Amino acid sequence: MRSEVLEGIRMPADWGLEIGVLSELQRNYSLRQLCQVDIADAYDHKHQPVSEDDPDSGLNRMSLDISKALYRKLATQG
Repeated sequence: MRSEVLEGIRMPADWGLEIGVLSELQRNYSLRQLCQVDIADAYDHKHQPVSEDDPDSGLNRMSLDISKALYRKLATQG
């Protein structure tokens, strides 16, 4: 990502990072200017435990953060 792009987008600080960044780029730039690339051959995806009894950790928190990010972006875009 070019440094001038970073200055114009809001970066979420939770598990909704990817949805938030993609949404910001889609909002600010033409789809012809966007692409996704792999930056590493081997990436540690930080697999999480299910944590069904604890909403503040693991997949439970991850899924809540991602859902909230998605709903926030949908709400701001109508």
